Amino acid sequence: MRTAYDQWTRFESLPHFMDVVERIEQRTDTMTHWVTKVGGVTKEFEAEGAARRPAPDAARSDPGSASTG
Repeated sequence: MRTAYDQWTRFESLPHFMDVVERIEQRTDTMTHWVTKVGGVTKEFEAEGAARRPAPDAARSDPGSASTG
């Protein structure tokens, strides 16, 4: 789970596996600049999202169950 979370919150790595994404630049903690190319047409835009949070723990226990630590 941590690997998936880290991959999707590291925007700069998306062009490696998303063909239409040419480049993503992290401008601030919440602002990114995207360059995409679809059907030969290049588009640039700014996107704002929530601040990145630490990765969630992969191991979680059910609040109603006993935890062994």
